[in-house]
Amino acid sequence: MLKRLVLIIALVWIAQPAQARSADARIRDFCSALTGRDITSIYTRSALQPFFTSENDLSKFIVQMNVQMDHAGFHRFTVERCTVAGITVSGTTTQGTLKITGEGPLFFLKSRLRLSTEWSNTDSGWYIDVPQVISPGD
Repeated sequence: MLKRLVLIIALVWIAQPAQARSADARIRDFCSALTGRDITSIYTRSALQPFFTSENDLSKFIVQMNVQMDHAGFHRFTVERCTVAGITVSGTTTQGTLKITGEGPLFFLKSRLRLSTEWSNTDSGWYIDVPQVISPGD
C-alpha cells in the first residue's frame, strides 16, 4: 500500500505542468535532464524539449552548447555532471548558472564549463530564452 502511495505521489509530481513548477525547480530539472547525456544525441533532444518553447530554440541551444563545450576542451559532448551554481530571480525573468563537467582532452582530465541560462515566465511556465544567433547572411 505504501509503495502504491509513493508511486502515485511521484507520478503526480512528474506530471505537474510547467507553470506549476517554480523557476528554481525548472532549472534544477533542466540540470538533471542534462546530466549523463550526449548533447548531440536525439534522445537528449527529446529530454530537453520541455524546457524550450520551440524546436528551433532547442536547436539553437544545442549548437551554442556544442561550441561552448568545444572551446572549453571537452573531448566528447557528454555532460558527466551538472550542478546549479546560482539562481537570480527578477520579476518574470530568471538567470540560472550551471557548472558542467565532462571528459577532457586526456582521459584523466576533466573539462569544465560555466553555463548561464536566461529563463522567462510565460503563461504556460518557465522556459529558456535562447540568445539569437546572427547568421552570416544577415
